[in-house]
Formats: sequence, C-alpha cells, structure tokens
Amino acid sequence: RVKAANPPAPAATGDVPYSLELDGFTIAGLPGLHSSVYAGDERELVILAGRTNGMHGFPAIRTTGSAPSFPADTRNHNVYLVELAHKKLLGSASVDGLPQKIANQLTSSNAQYALSHGWLYIVGGYGLYNKENAGNPGLTPIYTIPTAMAIDFKALVTAVKNKKPLDQAFATANIATFDDPNLQITGGALKEFNNKMLLVFGHTMNGLYTAGGGTMTQTYSSSVRV
Repeated sequence: RVKAANPPAPAATGDVPYSLELDGFTIAGLPGLHSSVYAGDERELVILAGRTNGMHGFPAIRTTGSAPSFPADTRNHNVYLVELAHKKLLGSASVDGLPQKIANQLTSSNAQYALSHGWLYIVGGYGLYNKENAGNPGLTPIYTIPTAMAIDFKALVTAVKNKKPLDQAFATANIATFDDPNLQITGGALKEFNNKMLLVFGHTMNGLYTAGGGTMTQTYSSSVRV
C-alpha cells in the first residue's frame, strides 16, 4: 500500500475549485435526431439511424393502428457527416437505395454500435421487418432486428462527402451482414474488449410500442454476450 506524502486537502462541502458551463449549438442542415448511431471524431462525425420525432410518448389518443409511439414515417433515412469544430454539415446521403434488409437496420432505433479498426459495427435495433418476411405470422410490422452489420467506415465517409449514392454497388463492396437470434437486441451497448465485441444488456421487443393495446412482447437479455 502506498500512501501519499502530502495528500490534498479535501474541498469544502458544497464547493469546488472550478465551474462548468455547457453551450448548445446547431448545425445548419442537421435535423434533431434521437436514438441514433454516432461514429468518428470532431472532424468527421457520422450520424445515422434513429428518429426525427424525439422521444416516444403515450398521448391518450394513441392507438395501436393509427398512431404508434414509433411511427414509421419519422425514421431517419439519411447518413449525415458533420464537422463539429466548425459546426458544419459536410454532406448527407439517403440509405433508401440500399438493399431493404440493410436500409431497415440503418433506419432503426437504439441499435448497438462500435467503431473498430476501420469498421463500423451495428448490431440489432428496433425497426421494420423485411419485405420477404411479410407473410410470416410470427413477425410484427416492427421488431428487434437479429442482425450484425459491418460497414467500411472510410468508404462511408468518402461516399457521403463526395455525394456518391449509397446503393447496391456500395453495399456489395463495403457492407457485410449476418443473422443470429442472440443478436436480437436493442437499447444495449456494443463494446470492444480484448479483441472481442461484447453485446451488453439491452432487450428484445417485438410489436408496436403503445399504450393503446395491440400485441407486444419484451424480454431483457440480462446478459453480456461475446
């Protein structure tokens, strides 16, 4: 045990030797976004997925069919590239030209994500199911996506900055996905540790999230998945 020779005197109760101020700012062309994916740094920050309508609510008039708390038309369909230091929007690109499976995950809410060794990893998220699953009675219109995605981050930044389309060709060259039921998580965290990815906590929610009724199931993972 090592004891400091001259330990600092404790600060007086209720008093600290500094003050802290937070100043908000806006970036022209960047909408308000919620539950999104953020990756990069202050020079080139990528923002994608999430929602444009802020936090969900449960007004008394909401019902399952007519006004769910996560309306499909307020999903964020764009990838934004911003420079925080100069409060500048460097570019944006729609994900609607990508294959539907990829586009659905890139418009989901509360996906887990991590940037590592040049790859942006995205796992899960609460979003729309794919068209090919429309006839499956076990799936609802919105559910937790059981998919992991890896995107070449430099290629994504370059495409958005140079106004190149995010389409099938981009997906073929720069995106990989795979499915596993253990990846069906939303609202957790993805962390790199010891050269592995940890999928930390979160939950699986299938169905429309609303106080107006309808079918919805929710299960917390209560786990850390490697």
